[in-house]
Amino acid sequence: MNFLNPIVLFGLVAAVLPLIIHILSKRRAKEVAFPSIKLLKIMQTDRIRMLKLKQLIMLILRTLIIIMVVLAFARPTLRSVSKENARTSAVIIIDGSASMMYIDNGELLFDRALRKGEEIIDLLRKNDTASIIFSGKIPTVLGRGLTGDKKHLLNVLKSCENSLAQGDPTRAFEMALNILDNSGALNKEIFYLTDGAVNTLPDSLDKIANNIRLYTVIIGPEERDGSVIEDISLVNKILVPGHKITFKVKGHLGTNEREMDIEFFVNGERKGRSKLNKRSADYLEADFSYTPETPGWYSVYAKVNEGYFEPGEKRRKTIQVPRKVKILLAGGLPGDIYFIERVLNPDPDNPMFSIKNVLQTDITRSDITMADVIILSGVTSLPVPVYRSLLSAVMENGKGLMIFPAKDINSALYNDGIFRDIIPLKVEKRVTFEGQNTENYSLINWFDFTHPILSGVSQEGNFQRPEVKSYLKMIPSVNTSILARFSDNSMAAGEIACGKGRAMVFAVNAFQDSDLPLTGIFVPFVIRSVQYLSSIIINSGSYDAGEVINENIGDVPQDSQVTVKPEDRPAQLVDVEFTGRSLKIKDLTAGAPGFYSIYAGDKEKMRYSVNAPVSEIVFKRYGPIVATEAYNKISWKEIDSSSDLVEFVLNDRYGKELSGLFVLCAIALLCVEMVIARKV
Repeated sequence: MNFLNPIVLFGLVAAVLPLIIHILSKRRAKEVAFPSIKLLKIMQTDRIRMLKLKQLIMLILRTLIIIMVVLAFARPTLRSVSKENARTSAVIIIDGSASMMYIDNGELLFDRALRKGEEIIDLLRKNDTASIIFSGKIPTVLGRGLTGDKKHLLNVLKSCENSLAQGDPTRAFEMALNILDNSGALNKEIFYLTDGAVNTLPDSLDKIANNIRLYTVIIGPEERDGSVIEDISLVNKILVPGHKITFKVKGHLGTNEREMDIEFFVNGERKGRSKLNKRSADYLEADFSYTPETPGWYSVYAKVNEGYFEPGEKRRKTIQVPRKVKILLAGGLPGDIYFIERVLNPDPDNPMFSIKNVLQTDITRSDITMADVIILSGVTSLPVPVYRSLLSAVMENGKGLMIFPAKDINSALYNDGIFRDIIPLKVEKRVTFEGQNTENYSLINWFDFTHPILSGVSQEGNFQRPEVKSYLKMIPSVNTSILARFSDNSMAAGEIACGKGRAMVFAVNAFQDSDLPLTGIFVPFVIRSVQYLSSIIINSGSYDAGEVINENIGDVPQDSQVTVKPEDRPAQLVDVEFTGRSLKIKDLTAGAPGFYSIYAGDKEKMRYSVNAPVSEIVFKRYGPIVATEAYNKISWKEIDSSSDLVEFVLNDRYGKELSGLFVLCAIALLCVEMVIARKV
């Protein structure tokens, strides 16, 4: 047994007071006058003995009462896991992930965690120290580190704001263990205030921490009410003004929800609403359609109004509906441009692009000057003045160029022209397969679906691979981005920045060499390549809060002032890195969920959306088995937020305090003493 207030034990000396009083009272004999000595004989010897026994019992009871009172004030404990007189260093880890923004009984879980943190700070005694770590996307030690200044620690807690991102508990625990390793305190503790989501567990701790106690304080309920929006995706792969586009919204029902009411907004205006009832799964899907009438940026979001978890009740997406691109489509023969024209102009009454079709003999310098993108398909030669205009248009004026080489390439136009001046590459040979056997062809069997041109074109990659009977085996330059490869791993399509423009080349023609024009990949490949070559951003960014912004933006003068403008806050300057007329955003992190615009001067160049991570949206509490595996190298106990945190920690530090029990014993002994005293 240990005592939290041992100095009071000196009070046990008072236990001898009843004995001293008893002895002194026996020395003062009291004379009593009796009328007759006969009365003394009436008293029996056994009664005298009984009286002496009662007096002895009362002496013992009074002594025990004093002992019990003194022990109660000395605060005895049943056991001790801590050195009660030693200093304590504690690290408080605050879970700053988005899931902590859930509202339970009218209170944010994050605010409840801060309140629990204040209770822990109040536990600090003289010479104790504490530090606070915020576990966000990048964990941070707040304030001064280990300090005994309670006022400072409380002010640090009050200044905490949730990151709305996914936390990094592994890094947070590493930082906490390092802090405690450098502390000279004998008692070392970590308090982890978290909602207990599956992604809040650290990876198994690398170092053994036998001398450190961990308390995980679980904040909030195990199951949550309220529906959330898990995803919003664009079904269409091609966006054109005046053409209907469709969005698919996926929602997830809360524990006690049976239906979901989803609203759909475009540029802040509600454009649709869908009320869905639960059938079997906990998630529901709804489609919303919208027809953009003009080119430009559109901010799209779906939301539910539940009032439980704001970060999960809205999902955002930005799209750009491109302007009508001017295309010069030139072919060696009419057949060379047949399929390309059908792809680019499927509905002549409502064209997506402004297209001029010409044969190679009719191309003029004016045609090249007026076009945004020049497509050469099967072209075998160009007059020198026209070629010079083409070279100037791409390299100096930022035009786009797409090449489908002729079956018999002309060295003057290709090897000594385009493939030297615009798209640096070497043609090794032409590969041709004869016969009709299945082995007598090659496949374009690999596509880079991470490239902006192909991003999102095929979610599963399930489509017919083009069969190729003849192709050019090309050796591209190191700066070429390869978009597709043949079975022999050689390049089937690639793109490269050239001067102020961009160019793209296929290793097959668009007519005879393959069935590429007949496969499902050809339509989005060609259309999105045209948009990409004309400096139209195909896929605007969609980021999780806390992610690094990674955007390349073309057609920006190098002296431009670049800013980022949140939808509801002032713009801020950002660092950029220029390459020609393109720029790359540097050192910018996605902030709070919302829509953001990037401006060059006063012109909006792109727009991106920020959402809470999907991993934070649908809540699931971790189980005891995985928690034990995560904390297997540290002494660990879990505390429910409904428990008395202070009492739990004190009992675990110093053992179960028995003061109350000793007080009850003192009262019981006093009652017995009073009963016996009345009968004496």
